[in-house]
Amino acid sequence: MDSIADEAVAATNDYAAICKYQAIQLGYYKDQFLDKFLSMKVRSSAPRKAPEINRGYYVRSTAIAYIVEKFIDRYPEGQIVSLGAGYDTLYWRLHSHGLIRNFDESKDEQATRNITYVEIDMSPVVLHKIMCIKRHKVLSDALESITFKGEGLHSKNYHLFSFDLRQVDKDPLERRLIDECCLDRKKPTLCLAECVLVYMPTEDSYSLIGWLHQTFYLNFSIVNYEQCNMLDSFGETMKANMSMRNCDLMGVESCGSLEMQEMRMAANGMTDIRGWTLLDILKKCLPPSSVERVYAIEFLDENELLEQLLEHYCIMIGSNDTTDWISDNEYWLSRTTP
Repeated sequence: MDSIADEAVAATNDYAAICKYQAIQLGYYKDQFLDKFLSMKVRSSAPRKAPEINRGYYVRSTAIAYIVEKFIDRYPEGQIVSLGAGYDTLYWRLHSHGLIRNFDESKDEQATRNITYVEIDMSPVVLHKIMCIKRHKVLSDALESITFKGEGLHSKNYHLFSFDLRQVDKDPLERRLIDECCLDRKKPTLCLAECVLVYMPTEDSYSLIGWLHQTFYLNFSIVNYEQCNMLDSFGETMKANMSMRNCDLMGVESCGSLEMQEMRMAANGMTDIRGWTLLDILKKCLPPSSVERVYAIEFLDENELLEQLLEHYCIMIGSNDTTDWISDNEYWLSRTTP
């Protein structure tokens, strides 16, 4: 990709961060950290987003947080690798709720949680995030024994570094993850990919998933959030809108349906694969009381556009072990994104 296209992809992070910030300000969910990564000018000048967008980000953020929390509950000494993390604040939210740091053994909570959390993104995004962590005490206080190396930040439980995930040679990535971030190939590892794979050619996303699976071979799971059902007219409009922003969806051929998303997972060794559109999650997984609350925040004439939008995004989970830590018998109620 050329520099213009790279800048356009990086700009999608800014757009997502603003959308999340506006949803948070309206009360869709709580996040006391995101504003630390956004300047006052950016926060105040962004056009107000439509209710459909706010509700979509609520469903996305709540679902991703719930899945990660359930992984930590099952594997309290596991590893989380966030690909294309952007200005995501999940590490800080997990830390503030005691889901990452070690519990004080003098207290009632005796179970040790020792999660290693790694974030990877493009250089400009990482440098900005590091600057904000240095600037805001509430961010740096959640990190222990901070060191800086190149375009990277390392601490006891949290690591952040820049890397082009499209790069064919993964040896440098392996050195960063294993040597610098001290990840263990044999520990349960969860990868997060939120609107990342769709911005790279399909062969590159296949290669990346396969490489990650081979590297963390004993117990590896990946959560992918991106577009789906993109073969209809609504999907064509979405692609055209992204193209106008110089941001082509090069991996969109894997986004034709949930089944096509599943095929990519299966082709890379995932044996336990589950997927939901955001509309499925809204209607079947989230607590009805929570849905009722967010529906009352902003008036919406009718839900047709919202449902169309939510039908065109999905969350897929693939694992070479099991994902039974996500129950089919409970609502997805996140502790860190209430």
